[in-house]
Amino acid sequence: MPVNNNDLVRMDVGWRHSLAGDIVNTYHLVMTGAVAEVSDTDWGVGIHEYLGELYVTTDVIDAMSTLVTDNTVRSFNVTDGSPMTEFDLLGDFDGLGTGESLPTGVAALIVGRTAVSRRTFRKYLPPFTVAQLDDGRWATGTMAILQNYCDAIVLPFETSLGWSVRAYAGSSLLTGFSPVVTASARLNPAYQRRRKAGVGS
Repeated sequence: MPVNNNDLVRMDVGWRHSLAGDIVNTYHLVMTGAVAEVSDTDWGVGIHEYLGELYVTTDVIDAMSTLVTDNTVRSFNVTDGSPMTEFDLLGDFDGLGTGESLPTGVAALIVGRTAVSRRTFRKYLPPFTVAQLDDGRWATGTMAILQNYCDAIVLPFETSLGWSVRAYAGSSLLTGFSPVVTASARLNPAYQRRRKAGVGS
């Protein structure tokens, strides 16, 4: 189904991990600046560019373990309640970090805030390698990568097709969503229990 200006779209970015099963990062995005409705195909093109900004330009995939592969995107137009076409990211966002992987539940945690109290953004990035740690905390270089991600997530991203997307946070259309305006990375690794080996996303 097409996307129109100011539609809210939930986007599930999925990977496979050879030990943990599914790894998913979910985003809520609002699109603006389109001169006409955006087809599923064009949405896929623009979102591929946006994910490149979040994971490739920031060097996040360089920190991600090579065990993290097979990425796909599922989108759902929350505004009109319609599913959209799933598309394959063709391995462009597979992890590139060689060496031993951290336990699958260990993750870099990004916390973002909106202008509305208690309407927050939380993202557990896919598993990194052991080399990203320094005495049990994220190394200086890794924190720089995470800061790159934080800088990217708070800004609108203009696609080559002329329309833009921006990350929003909230829990439902009833209570509302707001744009993410600040974001920071936790120095200490976090733990996401549902990524425990054999459990999944």
